[in-house]
Amino acid sequence: MSSKWFQVAIGVGASIGLPAVEARAQDATASIIPAEDTFTRQAAPNATFGTSGAIHVSGAESTNAAGIVQGVADGWLKFDTTSAVSVIDGVLGVGRWEIVSAMLVLDEVAAPPHALFTRGVGDFEVFWIPHDAWSEGIGRPNAVGTDEDGALSFAASESLRDAAPADSLGVFASTGRNGSIEVDLGHTEAFADDIAAGGDVTLLLAATDPATGFTFHSNAWKKPEERVSLVVTARTIGGVAPVVEDDGAATPPVGMCGTGSSMATLASLAMLSFVRLRGMTVMSRRGV
Repeated sequence: MSSKWFQVAIGVGASIGLPAVEARAQDATASIIPAEDTFTRQAAPNATFGTSGAIHVSGAESTNAAGIVQGVADGWLKFDTTSAVSVIDGVLGVGRWEIVSAMLVLDEVAAPPHALFTRGVGDFEVFWIPHDAWSEGIGRPNAVGTDEDGALSFAASESLRDAAPADSLGVFASTGRNGSIEVDLGHTEAFADDIAAGGDVTLLLAATDPATGFTFHSNAWKKPEERVSLVVTARTIGGVAPVVEDDGAATPPVGMCGTGSSMATLASLAMLSFVRLRGMTVMSRRGV
């Protein structure tokens, strides 16, 4: 599964003092889909589901549409933040930004048809896992894979859990309705540093309520707009960021502008433009 598709939106504010223009702090937000994702089941400890179109999280007492308990299921997401970091560097400047927020966007499926998936509104917890040495493998509910090739299963996931302490990023609730939900993840230093390092970042979703039966679309789902994504926002630190021109080039931030050439500069700052960096579409809004 590929994680090369993402969007970056940039916003920057500037105040005007005649005849000067002063650039202020700038934010950049990147949305990326997982490089790999899967779910694991305690009732089938060696089974893998890496090509499933859905990720499932289930509590021990949650039941399917027929009222049958299916047992614990955990969701696993691995994001590669390399490309996002590269684009943010190009917009905000290398070493001049920090992660200020991260959010999961999940497209919930209220009544999944397969008997393997349980249903039930309840809480789940999201953890940052400091180890990324796992692969999704193959498998889906109708054609389950195995962990013989090293793919992640419930049995194999125990080593990831035990290898190092995980950071809790918060407890959230499913809605029991079809549609997108936004999960604002807690901010921990280790999690933020992992994102900013530009590499693999692993998240675990586990039920905290035994009645939870939560299903959402994976990055193998046929509709790209409904796939799970991680939305990361970075902000400049220690000053202002370079201005991104329409051709994708970064130039130093605007300081004092004389009245002669400042009108062109102001017009450039006020426009909403679309630029392309490293093959990615970037939306840049600059205002005065």
